[in-house]
Amino acid sequence: MGFERVADWRSCFYHPALKLFLVVYVDDFKLSGPTANLAEGWKLIRKGIITDDPHPMSLFLGCNHEETTQTSPWTGKKVRVLTYNMQSFLEDAVAKYMTLSGSGHLRKVTTPFLEDYDPHEPAVNNQSAGKGAPIPGGDPLDNEGDGELKHCAASILMKLLYAARMCRYDLLHPIGRLACLITKWDKHCDRMLHRLMCYVNSSLHLRKVGWVGDAKEDVGVHLYADADFAGCKRTKRSTSGGFLCMGGPDTFFPVQAISRKQTAVSHSTPEAEIVAADLSVRTIGIPSVTLWDTLFERDVVCMFHEDNAAMIQVCRTGKNPTMRHLGRTHHVDVMWLSEVFKEPWLRLFYEKSAFMRADIFTKGFDQPDKWGHALDLINHIDPKSFWRHRAADEVVTFDSTPAPDPALAATQSLEVVRDFVLPRKRLRTLHRLITKAKWPKGGALNDSSSVIIGAHMNFSGPVVTPATELLKELTQELNAILSDTLGPTEKWSTILVEVNTVKTVRNMDYADGKAFTFVHGTHSGCASVCGKELTRGSVRQHDAQSG
Repeated sequence: MGFERVADWRSCFYHPALKLFLVVYVDDFKLSGPTANLAEGWKLIRKGIITDDPHPMSLFLGCNHEETTQTSPWTGKKVRVLTYNMQSFLEDAVAKYMTLSGSGHLRKVTTPFLEDYDPHEPAVNNQSAGKGAPIPGGDPLDNEGDGELKHCAASILMKLLYAARMCRYDLLHPIGRLACLITKWDKHCDRMLHRLMCYVNSSLHLRKVGWVGDAKEDVGVHLYADADFAGCKRTKRSTSGGFLCMGGPDTFFPVQAISRKQTAVSHSTPEAEIVAADLSVRTIGIPSVTLWDTLFERDVVCMFHEDNAAMIQVCRTGKNPTMRHLGRTHHVDVMWLSEVFKEPWLRLFYEKSAFMRADIFTKGFDQPDKWGHALDLINHIDPKSFWRHRAADEVVTFDSTPAPDPALAATQSLEVVRDFVLPRKRLRTLHRLITKAKWPKGGALNDSSSVIIGAHMNFSGPVVTPATELLKELTQELNAILSDTLGPTEKWSTILVEVNTVKTVRNMDYADGKAFTFVHGTHSGCASVCGKELTRGSVRQHDAQSG
């Protein structure tokens, strides 16, 4: 018939000549592509299979697909919109909960979260906190006895999970953290489930929507990953979140989302972020590239958004000596991640935390404004008020995404911002301290020293180096010099001091943002930043990753 199976995607087929994409699930067929070719596609299918007459999109796998034309909130132009509607399914889930729980009223709430805690901690137990020991014969503590909804919690959560995976991604995280408590369900879990059902009943109007206003040549694949370090109060484990969408100048279409508690305790935020990235790349990113290569008929580049600079540095270098336990505890290979991010079809770059679309899948929100922003980032909206042209500062687009061509990015030179005047007389005290200091050996060359003062990154995050205290007078003098030269508004976190030599290229691990460099003393050869020679008597401002 001309339909070819899409590699690694069961029940998915593509017709290269007619540009048609077919999805088959048991006896349900969904065909998409150019309108002019749909009739021919159905004709080919019905040659060998007896089917009902084709009809416009409606109910598919329990979800209503509603196609409309609306005003783009980004450009104000008319765009094609697809809305996913499972309101009737969720209303049935609410009715099921009220029947099984005996609850007669669900109040209106704005978020699905009720703060969890470790019920074995008396200091935070709501029955005993601030009241001393419980009164004999009074109400038991939350960790004594099972919750009243233990018998039906799994049934309610699994029904909700189907809708969450289909078109209500905002429910994934609250369902996931309650599902982890099924075997140890207590009275506080009852309250958490009730809060979740109150939110479901209060948010029946929310819809997952996607719109397309660009040609397929201008649409790209965007993958976001995030983690909430030690977010679970009971186990201290982190939660991984991932979000896949299609994006363009006037296109935003959510495709898939995931929220999953990590299988071991992480020791730092970068470690948790690495585990989340591994999950998202393996389960969402790499499989999607095969599908989009086929549909777009070109080599697609998956843009990976990450908001942790330390994690990015580890994945770019493949070196992480402080996390050598990852392979055994989390079953994650940092070197594999580093190799994958060097592939031409996957690009890693930094994303601002305020624009991290996977944030909603990792942590609980208790403030309505932050929860509303998180919903907007994943296109879960109220259709009655969403479709209008908005100001640029009210929307988060893909305009800031760098070009997918790595060669183009490599050719863009980092610009030196400015040079500051450093008077020679200001360095007299520094010269004396450098001369008398007891410098440790082990720098770039023999008889040289490389010392880090201030903050340094280890497995637990930023720490103050021992050299800061050992070279206390030098630290204070450098601080005074930088304050006098740069002004009181500039604050430093780390100072690298190299004595007797410098490396050919020097990068500070995990550094990001502005950096300042100056030289002192007599040198053979020269030091340069961004290809420009450093001269005595000046401090140069530049990007922290420029060599």
